[in-house]
Amino acid sequence: MSDNQQHYSKTRFWLWFTKTANVITDAFDTNDMSKLTALSVEANREIKKISAGLIWELARNNDTENLDIIISANADVRYLDAVTSVCHKAPNIQGWNVIAFRQRTPGFGQKNMWTAPIAPDAVWYKSRMIGNGVELTLYIKGITDANRRPVLAAVHVVLCELLGEYTLATKVRRIDWRPMTQASHEMKKLTDLPTE
Repeated sequence: MSDNQQHYSKTRFWLWFTKTANVITDAFDTNDMSKLTALSVEANREIKKISAGLIWELARNNDTENLDIIISANADVRYLDAVTSVCHKAPNIQGWNVIAFRQRTPGFGQKNMWTAPIAPDAVWYKSRMIGNGVELTLYIKGITDANRRPVLAAVHVVLCELLGEYTLATKVRRIDWRPMTQASHEMKKLTDLPTE
């Protein structure tokens, strides 16, 4: 895609978002899931015209009462520049904050992605330094072939919350996983990872 096409796609996305922001706010505030799903499909169609690796998410900002639109690369290093570029082109939209990347959040709450609950003691890890990054082996309680995909998706979101998406993409070089049968003295709780 040429620079002109990318510029046009970014401009078009933000024009669409600005026109639709009040509808999104109303659907979010009333928990209208069918409307939010339809808007999400439309937003993803628009944002993927900029770059196939981009996604968007919504969250309520507890500090400002605004809604956050989070532009994410899903921790894929190939799309980090695209996230920064899209956010740089964002206009000021009343009632909204534009956030580049999933941010690190304090604490470790229970995640429920699809049908996969992830409790704080469900994931342990071992780490190994590689240059200026780290390689992780995750040990996950209750993971099976049948639930592997939603469990790993939930763990990925937890990693973004613990480290921040940008750090996860740039500092974690490799992630392997294994079912956990029992914890060993070499393993650490995943909640300890930010202190390494």
